[in-house]
Parts: sequence; structure tokens; C-alpha cells
Amino acid sequence: MTDELIAAYTDSLTYEAGAPLTLFASGPVGTVNVELIALAGQTVDSDVDAARIPWGASGKYSIGEQVSCIGSFLIGSLTATGGSGELSLGAHIWMPRPNFDSDQTVGSIDDGSTELRLVVRDSRLVAELAVNGRVTAATSSTRVVDPHRWFFAAASLSADSGLSVYLWSAEWKTLHAVTVAAGGNPPESAAVQFGASKTEAVESVRGAVRGRGKNFFNGKIQSPFVAATTLTSKIVDELVMLDEVVASPTLAFVGAWDLSAYADQPAHSVRSLIGGLAATLVNLPASGVTGRLWTGKEMSFVHDPVQWNAVHFHQEDLVDVGWRPLLQAPLPADLPSAVYGVRVSGPNAVDTVPIVVVPGHGGPRRPVTVVLPTFTYLAYANEQLYEGLDHAAVSDKPLVLDDVDRLRQGRLEFGISMYDHHADGSGVMYSSASRPILNMRYDNRMWLSGSPRHLSAEMLLIEWLTKFDIEFDVITDLELHRRGIEALVGTKVVITGSHPEYHTAETLDAIAGFTASGGRLMYLGANGFYWVTGVVSESPLVVEIRRGHAGIRTWESYPGETVLTSTREQGGLWRYRGRTPNLIAGVGMAAQGWGSSEPYWRTEASRSGEFDWVFDGVDEEPIGDYGRVMGGAAGDELDRVDYSLGTPTDAVVLASSRSHTKYYQRVIEEVAMNFPGYGGGDQDPEVHADMVCFTTVGGGKVFSVGSIAWSGSLLENDGKNGVSRITENVLREFMKD
Repeated sequence: MTDELIAAYTDSLTYEAGAPLTLFASGPVGTVNVELIALAGQTVDSDVDAARIPWGASGKYSIGEQVSCIGSFLIGSLTATGGSGELSLGAHIWMPRPNFDSDQTVGSIDDGSTELRLVVRDSRLVAELAVNGRVTAATSSTRVVDPHRWFFAAASLSADSGLSVYLWSAEWKTLHAVTVAAGGNPPESAAVQFGASKTEAVESVRGAVRGRGKNFFNGKIQSPFVAATTLTSKIVDELVMLDEVVASPTLAFVGAWDLSAYADQPAHSVRSLIGGLAATLVNLPASGVTGRLWTGKEMSFVHDPVQWNAVHFHQEDLVDVGWRPLLQAPLPADLPSAVYGVRVSGPNAVDTVPIVVVPGHGGPRRPVTVVLPTFTYLAYANEQLYEGLDHAAVSDKPLVLDDVDRLRQGRLEFGISMYDHHADGSGVMYSSASRPILNMRYDNRMWLSGSPRHLSAEMLLIEWLTKFDIEFDVITDLELHRRGIEALVGTKVVITGSHPEYHTAETLDAIAGFTASGGRLMYLGANGFYWVTGVVSESPLVVEIRRGHAGIRTWESYPGETVLTSTREQGGLWRYRGRTPNLIAGVGMAAQGWGSSEPYWRTEASRSGEFDWVFDGVDEEPIGDYGRVMGGAAGDELDRVDYSLGTPTDAVVLASSRSHTKYYQRVIEEVAMNFPGYGGGDQDPEVHADMVCFTTVGGGKVFSVGSIAWSGSLLENDGKNGVSRITENVLREFMKD
């Protein structure tokens, strides 16, 4: 066990051979060794040192601890405040949790020596004047900012009338204002910030805007403004009645901004309401969120942006951590398509960053293509669900935290996952690949089950393919998203990863089109094709989800916030968009659990003679009573046949699991009434996995196993087992034509 941590990432998850690669790394000050590793055939038990690949960039490099760009805010251009001796700034605010240990910056104007700032501190609104870093005047609201309520919050400063703070709520129907003597003049030309103070290092890189700041605001901000006059009760009464503050005829605005999510602007852009004065959203706060004017009569910002004229800022928001590069170099030009690792090793720590080398456009293709579900990896990136979890309630397995889990616990500089909550309790909608993703490693073991999961589970499949001398290419769902079915031209069989949960409309179209045009699909997983996903940016790769109000979820969307800003389409489950997993794979999400995995039992239909080729050489019954994922081939998450949800009528169930424990529960979207004892695997016969096979209308063929744990059984007994033999039989049959 070590207390040192090296963390690294690359500028992309996928490359073509010979393409330039940029590596970023952070760790204790010292020297590290960088090398390229072939991960095909490598697992947690393999000898990585034996898989080095000659690379011109291999060698010694100096590293140190890096500072991350994390926490979102809005920054405006330099603002001439008019020299009137009067200045105001403010906005409408909404906070799920107003009481934090640190100041929550609503807004700040800073000319380098004088700063006027408006913060929420201990649930009260505070206005402060600081000169050369020293607070010279401060005033606080007498009433508190309540959670989940909209407030008008503002501060004014003048040499004559002093420093004032204003807090107004529609529920109070009165303005609470407190003024104190200030003894100072407002800044005359200053940087404007909302959502953070003391911002720095703001820059646009690869289409993303990143930067650093302090005292981040956790909540929604709407209609931020700066004015070259002080406020009065009459002016505030006028402002709170307007859809846009800029419509005020009595306030001399210097800057005002519309935070609506418009179709014709990038995610970081903000529409100015005053003379084109620029402002930018930094580190990707959540847009497309309801504002104070939302009535509930309209459910999409696409149709009426004014009702969604707000942005939700968080201290954990991240689009690109912004580390300095450790090296930039081209990959070897002769690398075949496969999974590789860029290994960064120091005296007491090591990190191996996985990269995928994809086949070149228009080049020859191997008969089999493995599609790695990187959107799923991003959804789970650096998740910290083990913090505060009642583990005994969800599993009969011990909680196993490895060194990396322990060292990343509570560290925000790597960002959090779409399964975590922000500090204010809201759900995480975006996930970026431009950061170290420490649970996306070839040797990672999921803490919940102590088993390989996600990429490390895919590495078991890749080792199995290598062991059985099957030629294969590797791509990711990003290639499917970018190129559609063209990314699969020339291959015969597509194999999914074990957990292809997150999909865009483009990736679904590509896979469905492939099988409809005669292609073969082996769905060797479960909980696939489940969540509607959007791509905010391809470089850096950033994906988006909106959980909606159904499906297995650790958080749910606030009302009115279920439409993706990246695609402007309804989020949530694909099931409720009419694109069920069953239509593609024949099976769909049925249950999840982390008790023991179970084997499969053959059906009578499998013994009819039509499918003898699937079971040729398989002499075990049941099938898969072993495996590295909780001891069996059917476990973790399970899919089953449901003809009412689109399973083709000619799909044949070849085998099914059974006798799952109470730790396996039926998916919540199928539990209409929560009767006592309903839904557990020990009581509910629908809690099982189905193995199915069918032919599409276009002559394609699909084989699905409906279990995340399947790949964990492939290599048992050196690959001499029923799960391995079935997989080989189907794959070689699918490769024939």
C-alpha cells in the first residue's frame, strides 16, 4: 500500500496509427518513466512488462503536482463602469443548499485593487468591499436565503450612500435591504465574474473554455447584471417584475446577460443584452435548466428559452482539467488496431492510461470489431458511490477498496461521475474525458463486487479473442457516433462490451443499420442501449445525460430539466422514446444486483436441433457456474426477453438464469406498485437473464447473453468451459458469411 498517486490522461481516447498523442500527468515531484504497452491479452494477472512496444517517446520525464481547472463560473470582458461613483451588481439566484462552509460567490467586480463582491455566507446574503485584499466594508441581509426558492440578490456601492445589500423573495413580497458606510469608490474598469471570485487562467482549448477560480457558487443564477447606478426599493420592485432586467428604464446598465440555451450558440457562449458586451461560461455549468419564470406549461427550453433563462453552477463542474502536457509525440505508424496503454511509472506509483488504436479510414478491416462503450466509462468516471453507502443493503460481498480508490476518495481535482451528486445535491449531467479517469484502467476491480467491470471486463474479452487467434479490430462508440454505419463497413461481426448502457441516436442507428443490412451482432453484456446520451463536444470528448424520472438512477432530474442541451431532444430512458434495447438485442434491462452470479439452464427450444451448433462441444449443465464476476456467468445486471417491448417474435430463448438472490431486484421502471417483498430475485421469476438468438429482416443475425458477468467466465479453466465454447461457436458461425 502506498500513499503516492500518479494520475495521467491523454488528449483523446482513440487514435489512428501514427497520429499525434499528448500525455498529461501529475504526481509527486520527481522523475517518471513513460512507455507504450500492448494491452491486448493483458489482464490484472498478466505481465505488463513483457508487452512493451518500441516508441520514440518512451523515456524519462520530470513531473510534479498539477492544478486542475474545476468549478464553473461566468466571466465578462473588462467593463467600463462609467466613472459615476455608483455601481450595482446582482442576479436572481436559486440554491438547493445555501449553507456551505465557504463563501458562495454570486458576483464580483474586481479591477485588481478594489473588489465589490456579493456572496452567500451561512445562508445570508453578504456584500463586501475589499481594497488591496482587505475588507473595508461589509453588510449582511437580515433574512436568510431559503433552499429551493428564487431570490433577487444584489449589492450597491457609492461614495455617498455607502454599501448596500438587497434580498427579495416573491414569498415575502417586501425587500430586505441593509446599508452601511463604505468609505470607498467603486472600481471604474473591472473584470466581471458571476459564480466565482478571483478567476484566472481562463482560456479556450479545443472548443472548451476552462479556468480556475475561488469561492464557487452552488446553485442557479439568472439575469446577471452590472449597472452604473445604485439601487432603490422602487428600482428593485421594477426589476423583479421584468422578464429581463435590461428592460428597466431607470437603471443605467453596464452589462446584462441572457443565460438561455440557444441552438445557434456553443455551450460556453452567453448572449449579451447590452451593446454586445461579451461573457463566457467557464468549465461547463449546466444550462437548459428552469428559471424563475418557468410555469410548467412548457417542458422544453427549445420552445420557450425565456423560461429556462438560468444556469446551474457547481464547484465540481469540469470540461478539461487543463494540465500542462508531459509529452507530445506521434504513435508508431505500424500499430494494428487494438487497446494499448501509456504507462507512467515512478518509484512508488504507476498509472497506465488506456488508448484505442482504431482502423484507418478506408483501410482493410478484420472480420470482427469490438466496440468499447466509452460513453458508459465516462458516465461512471471516478464515481465515489462507496462514500456513505450501506454496502450490506445491496450486496453480500465484502466492500473492496483498492489503493487507487482509497487515494482518489474525496479528491475533486479529477472530477466526479454522472452517478454522483454535486455538493448542493443536484445530479451530475456532464462528463469529460479530459481528466484522469482512474477507474477506467485495464486492472481495475469494481469496489462493489471486487470484480472486473467496464474496461477491465472488456480486457477479459480481448484476452479471450487473442487466446483463440480470432482477428479483430477495436473501435469505440465515439466512432459509431461520428461515422455511423460507415465505421463498420468491411467487418462481419460486431461484439459489444459488457455494459454498453449509454447511447446516442447516432450509435443506435449505426448498430441497428448494421444488423438490418445483414451484419452479425454479439451482445455479450447487459443493461445496454438504456440511457439517452448526447455528445456536447468530440474534442474534448464530453457527454451529457438527463436522468428524467424513471429508470435505475442515483438522482433524478429537476422538473422541467429533462431535455439535453447538446441534442435538444428528450433525455431519460430510450425505452420511453420508443427505442427499446429489445429492438436491437432481443433482450432488455430486467434486474441488477451484486449477490452471487448464477449459471444458465438450457431451454427445450435449444434442444430442437436448430441450434445444436451453438452448443456443440458443451457438455456442462448448468452453463457458467463459475467466473471472475461473483462466481457465475449471469450476474451484476441482467437482461431478459420481453415481446411487448420489441423482442422479435422469432427470437428463440436458448438458456436462462434462475434462482437469483434477494440482492437482485427488478428494474424500477417495471415496478408499478411497491408491494412488500415484490421484485427480489428470490421471489420474482422475471429476475433472470436470457440467452437469445434471432435473424433480422435484412438477414442479419443477433446473439445476446443478457448478463454483464458473461465475459468474466470466458477464461476460466484456461478457456476450456461452456461459456467460452458457446461464444466461440457463435462467433465462428457468424464469421462464415
